[in-house]
Amino acid sequence: MIKRKVILVENAEFLRNALKNTLLCIGNVEIIGEVSNGKEFLELLDTKKTDIVFIDIKVPTDEGVEITKLAIEKNPDIAIIGFSSNDTQCYIDQLIAVGAKGYLSKCKNNYNVLAEIINNPMSGNFFSD
Repeated sequence: MIKRKVILVENAEFLRNALKNTLLCIGNVEIIGEVSNGKEFLELLDTKKTDIVFIDIKVPTDEGVEITKLAIEKNPDIAIIGFSSNDTQCYIDQLIAVGAKGYLSKCKNNYNVLAEIINNPMSGNFFSD
């Protein structure tokens, strides 16, 4: 099975750690970067090749939707999955419109969806159950 390279973009360290630990339990994952804001993420994309990015849509200093758009323009071969505790449909629609492959709620159990993402990240249409 292919080991997926993953970047986590989340300002809350405990949430990054929880997501990282869950992904590592699923397996076939290498966490190649962890950053707390969009600026750091875009800089990291200049030096790291990644398959999947999990980005909080409300990262500090930047708007997650705009950062997602810029990241996909920079590297259209990455699967970006937005996540937030804000399940407002307009944010989700904006995220998908700029090219994200899905959206996960921080308030739901996403284990099965995360496993699907790791196995086939570019298929898209990933959403919390």
